[in-house]
Amino acid sequence: MSDMIETSIMPTISLPGGALELDTAFLLQSCYVQPDDIVVVAGTLIEGIGNAYSDIDVYVFTNSYRSSKTIDLERHHRVISVERDIIRPETDACNVLLIHTVVPGTSIKVDVEFKTFAEVDSVFDRLREIYRYATRNLILLTKRLTDREEVMIHRLFNCIVLRGADAFQRLMGRISKQEYLYVAYRWVASDFAILLDLAGAWDSGDVDRAVELARENVFIQTSGYLRLRGVTSLRRKWLLTYLRRLPDTAPLLARFLDLAYLRDTDNDAGKRAFIARSLDFVDYLFELSSPLLAAMPGVPSGESGLRLLERDRANSEFTNEYAAWEYEYRTKAYGQRGAPTRHRFKGLASF
Repeated sequence: MSDMIETSIMPTISLPGGALELDTAFLLQSCYVQPDDIVVVAGTLIEGIGNAYSDIDVYVFTNSYRSSKTIDLERHHRVISVERDIIRPETDACNVLLIHTVVPGTSIKVDVEFKTFAEVDSVFDRLREIYRYATRNLILLTKRLTDREEVMIHRLFNCIVLRGADAFQRLMGRISKQEYLYVAYRWVASDFAILLDLAGAWDSGDVDRAVELARENVFIQTSGYLRLRGVTSLRRKWLLTYLRRLPDTAPLLARFLDLAYLRDTDNDAGKRAFIARSLDFVDYLFELSSPLLAAMPGVPSGESGLRLLERDRANSEFTNEYAAWEYEYRTKAYGQRGAPTRHRFKGLASF
């Protein structure tokens, strides 16, 4: 469950140059609260990783949207409709999605977003459906929520409740953090498509593009590992921050930074060695992921995962190098180490 409190005074938000204190009244002024509403505040500043230019994200969970005619437009930096139009004084009455208000004397903006209870219920229902599918199918998981919905879920798990704590507890009883983490992991786990792009670039002699794709693969699979470690934020721009916050990751972090910063890639030999290192690093991530999957009750891992992958391979009409390599690559996260992935790349086995 999220870290949540219902309070009349916001905690002090630490900034690099000092601190910011916001009381609940200031935030609620932009929420146009109705009796049954739940109001929570979230974002990187609340998590302790923001800066002087970060936003404060407020969600108002409500029965119905506010009409633009009930909003004092002059008090806010910007008001946006559910159709994503900027609402101006002459705009016809419409439903309000977002209200942006700048904190006086700062560069910090308070973003208030309205979501109906029916919309949140729909998100939770779809997530549960995706989870059920994911636990029965290990090859592909292309069913997704929208980016905005995924961001909302992360913030729900990392927020402070300003209003309606009991109702918020009931709302969060409808979503499982573990199920979300598993689904989020599966969205990126063992991404075979990017490995094929990397193999194609390598085979054609386009070493620079192969380096680019190798680095991208490192970021994608590191994000998958973070999700197994409990990180619900899926935004790439915060990947390094969350990786640094995890305990016992110093060796992993050192290898990640070596690859993220493209070290020693100023000549052809260095680029080829970089690609080999990146593939070895991803294999290492799969090795680390296997026990984390095994610790998740109710999801395929180890032998049960291998059986599902074998089932799909046996039922496939296609038996070719593509299918064999995909099966081999995907089994690594389920404890079947096999040959290093770089051995599939001509000329990289010796690096």
